[in-house]
Amino acid sequence: MSARLTVDMEVQGRKPLACDACGATFLGGGGEVCSACGAGMLEAAEVHALGEPERHVPDGLGRTGVEKALVSSVSAVRYRTAQLAVPTLMERAQLSWWPLWMVDGELLGTWRGRAGTDYEVQSSREVLQGGVWVTKPHIDTRIDWVDRVGQVRTSYDNVIVTALRAHDRWAERLGGLDGARAVEGEVGQGVIRLPDRHPREARPGAEAAFHRLAARQAHEALGSDHLADVVIDGSLRQEEWTWLLVPVWTTWYDDDAGERRALWVSGVTGRVWGPRMASQRKGLYWAALWVVLGLGCLAGSVVVGLVGIVLWPLLLLAAVGGLLGLLLMVLALVPVLTPWRHNRTQAAMTP
Repeated sequence: MSARLTVDMEVQGRKPLACDACGATFLGGGGEVCSACGAGMLEAAEVHALGEPERHVPDGLGRTGVEKALVSSVSAVRYRTAQLAVPTLMERAQLSWWPLWMVDGELLGTWRGRAGTDYEVQSSREVLQGGVWVTKPHIDTRIDWVDRVGQVRTSYDNVIVTALRAHDRWAERLGGLDGARAVEGEVGQGVIRLPDRHPREARPGAEAAFHRLAARQAHEALGSDHLADVVIDGSLRQEEWTWLLVPVWTTWYDDDAGERRALWVSGVTGRVWGPRMASQRKGLYWAALWVVLGLGCLAGSVVVGLVGIVLWPLLLLAAVGGLLGLLLMVLALVPVLTPWRHNRTQAAMTP
């Protein structure tokens, strides 16, 4: 296995860092919020970084695009906390680059499988037509299966393998982590997140990807209509492992309890993920306001009702005021329950 090794060295001007909360490793300038957990800070550390950047997917958002994505996401939260505001989030927004393994190598071995060729067989069917059974020709398409074996000796470049253990979970949340439309060259600003899957751990996935490519190539070489039950007995050789980097933006805010909450924005899809907490205090404030207004209406209706003893037409006005007061007091439950129900679902969104 071949891969370039960087130990305690700068890569593209970035220094080795580690999160003081989750231990995730990065290359950057230091002092940034950890884009892996969103809770810790990145500090200088001894980092063994296997590999180096080769390609990256360009950031398709920029700060303007991130702001638009956050506006759309945050505006849907009623009674949101004070810090869950786009200007605050944009002040803290940071770009990071998440890795995929990109593998070059040679596959050497043998393969076997069943090659199938379509052929047509003409037969006939009895069809009821106009009350009479009529014999009509019918053509069936069948497959002629033949066992095939062969040798594999081919090289593939830029085969993509996941480099983070939580890659699939984050790909479902954010999208755009498949490395499509990658280009060569150095990435711009932002920290680089280092793989937490060593090539030894990722190697079975690389072998499976190489086997799929070899099976497809064998299918094309045979020119058959079908290829099934393919088994490849081969090993990887002359491997070269480098990074393909994907852009992810991270920002954060403090909720009412002072707990830090992180939001992630895909630099490819613009999708936002993370807990967007509502303010229970703000909900209680609005509830108290509705209760005061309701009590005011009730008090006013009582006064008008007393006057209505003499001027009876005012009794109708007093009744309307009383009903309005009761309605306002019932509606006061809405700003109490809305943040509570919203926060129950959001609290489950942990990295």
